[in-house]
Amino acid sequence: MSTSPKKKSRLVESGQQSPSLSVGAGGEAAGRAASPQADSAVTAEIHSLLTDVYGPWPSSTFPQPLSKAEAGPSAEGDQRRYLWTDAFGVMGFLALASQDPDNAEVHVGAARSLIEATERTLGRPRDASLPMERETENDRKLTSFDAQRSTGFVGLRIGKVRALSEGTDAGMTFDGMYWHYVDKWLFALLRFAQASGDDEMLLHAAAVASKVFRRFFREGRGVYWKLSTDGKPVEGMTDDDSLSALVVFSCIQCALETKGKTGIISLNKEIDALRTALGGYHSPGTSDPLGWGFKWWKAQWTCDEACIRQLLQRGDAALSERHAGLPFRLYGALIGCRLSGTRGADLQRRASSLLSKDGLLSQVDRSEDPESGLWGINKVMRAVALDPSAMRRREDEPDVVV
Repeated sequence: MSTSPKKKSRLVESGQQSPSLSVGAGGEAAGRAASPQADSAVTAEIHSLLTDVYGPWPSSTFPQPLSKAEAGPSAEGDQRRYLWTDAFGVMGFLALASQDPDNAEVHVGAARSLIEATERTLGRPRDASLPMERETENDRKLTSFDAQRSTGFVGLRIGKVRALSEGTDAGMTFDGMYWHYVDKWLFALLRFAQASGDDEMLLHAAAVASKVFRRFFREGRGVYWKLSTDGKPVEGMTDDDSLSALVVFSCIQCALETKGKTGIISLNKEIDALRTALGGYHSPGTSDPLGWGFKWWKAQWTCDEACIRQLLQRGDAALSERHAGLPFRLYGALIGCRLSGTRGADLQRRASSLLSKDGLLSQVDRSEDPESGLWGINKVMRAVALDPSAMRRREDEPDVVV
């Protein structure tokens, strides 16, 4: 196995346990940072947030489409999905299943329906004038076990409202495949597979990972941050995207080995290539709230002491209330706080304060316009910030060493 020997991260001190995330297992879900323990108020709020975004479940109309301001249309015109929002939506439903074990199967079923709707929408072109790259014969051969789930196209576009008929932009205005969205989706698929015990979904996550890797990765350089929907790379490499890929691929590989599925597919070659490209890379700290939060997410596996020290030093800037104008970005920081373990005890207290019913973010949320274009993403990010158990490192997952 390409991942390093299993040992406890610095964020997992004091004998804390990670959640199993299995259906019907309420448990502490305390893991690597103190999480709500089946708190009825938290459960009710998560349920309300997810209902606002996706509608009631189970229902023949679930999931309801996102607004026209938030996501572009599907090919049939009946859906609007956004990859980042729905990745966190899946993890929100898994958290709800842990919070509400009596109805866990219903909530996990909602997560499955959301996965299917999102992949049916974003795994295909929105119309004939906006092409996506088709799978090659080699893709089909290497992932023949996943043929039933395949859309016939490579990867998932993110679902931006605006799109170009050829190529994409160098920024984040137009539709395309963005690695920092794809990796969250892959991680959500993995956690769903573990929560539901669905080995086919685990194999599907590995198949998608394998196919997109061959487009995003360049030997010796790492992962492109973005591709156009037809698979053409946008110049600019980010080592942190390569590090995220290494973390997610290592977790998927660990699950494949645990389930005895590596004879069907293995990501060891991809993991080795990522580690070589990273070449001893150490993730720098940041004060950007979203980036800061997700560096804590990765630090659960990388145990990068220098990065952790920088994150602690920059906590005040990342958690500044001036970021409340874009709540989802600040919720990303709060998710990081909740994943910071014993090293971030003060951060966790601050997160609880900001998430409280009387906190600034609650006031901002109550005044938000449903047609703002951020309605769904803000609500699902809040749901996961309230209970980030699906984003915690599991006890059986190895350290990721660059």
